[in-house]
Amino acid sequence: MVNEDRQISICSLVPAATEILCELNLEDNIIGVSDLCSYPDSIKSKTKISKSRVITEGFTSAEVESEMNRILELGEVPYEIDDAWFKNEKPDLIITQDNCYICEIDVNYVESRIQGFGYDPEVLVIDPKSISDIYDAIKSIAYSTNKTFEGNRLVLRLSERVDTILDLFKDYRATRVISIEGVNPLVLGGYWIPEMYRMLGCDYGVINPGSSALRIGIEDIIRFDPEFVFVDLCSSSLERQITEVRWLFEQPGFMDVSAIQQGNFYILEHEYFSNPGPRFVDGIELIANVLKPFSGSFPKHGGLKLINVPPLAHSIEDYVGLV
Repeated sequence: MVNEDRQISICSLVPAATEILCELNLEDNIIGVSDLCSYPDSIKSKTKISKSRVITEGFTSAEVESEMNRILELGEVPYEIDDAWFKNEKPDLIITQDNCYICEIDVNYVESRIQGFGYDPEVLVIDPKSISDIYDAIKSIAYSTNKTFEGNRLVLRLSERVDTILDLFKDYRATRVISIEGVNPLVLGGYWIPEMYRMLGCDYGVINPGSSALRIGIEDIIRFDPEFVFVDLCSSSLERQITEVRWLFEQPGFMDVSAIQQGNFYILEHEYFSNPGPRFVDGIELIANVLKPFSGSFPKHGGLKLINVPPLAHSIEDYVGLV
């Protein structure tokens, strides 16, 4: 924990951590972020000290997968970091993660570079794998930044919002759902994402509780026959997701799944799900309103519902907004 008597400077390499810092009123203390940090909007003006070597926008999932594999097969990492910036700015606290070494800069990479920074910063690692872990991450960041009271208050506020939703779902019928975070290859969201659905009473039976993201085949979806299909492709805008899900509708048998037949296909903003930060509650509220309309307020620009089955143009014209 940094000395309370002076202003702490922070570099956040994790979007969820950046959101937590802002909720703790520490946005002014952030002097550097990764290129994946985009919320709140004001954070976009911060210095980007790292960037991904793999561009997703404008490329298909298969193309992104191919480029990622090429980099990894060379024994390289799929991102770059600005060593000179660290040598010059010397942030007191660097926040990184240990969940995924592909999507975001992980602790092993940071520790391998610190020796070259010319000083010894505090490194905080967050590693949420459950909703409880998200609360713990908030408390850890709050402690490291002398904001323990504010951190506890944030956790209480989030948990109260969750409890309000759960009260409305006490008698909810177990509904079969899946949450897709990757297509071609097909990937289901893991860790805290299934928990977001299961706590509402949903049957997320394709993946075991506590499991990481899981690659599956289209036959697994057809066999499970979900009544709702939610798509929240990691690091993808709604526009890119609309283009990417075309692959799903081209797979034999997908059109026969109950969710498609009943008009329950949704594309959601990925940040409510892929980032284990405060907005996971917005994600639960979004799901709740889809499963049980008018159970709360939609997050702004929460997502889209497919209205043309099958999609006619594979464009925004096939969908209607959820707000």
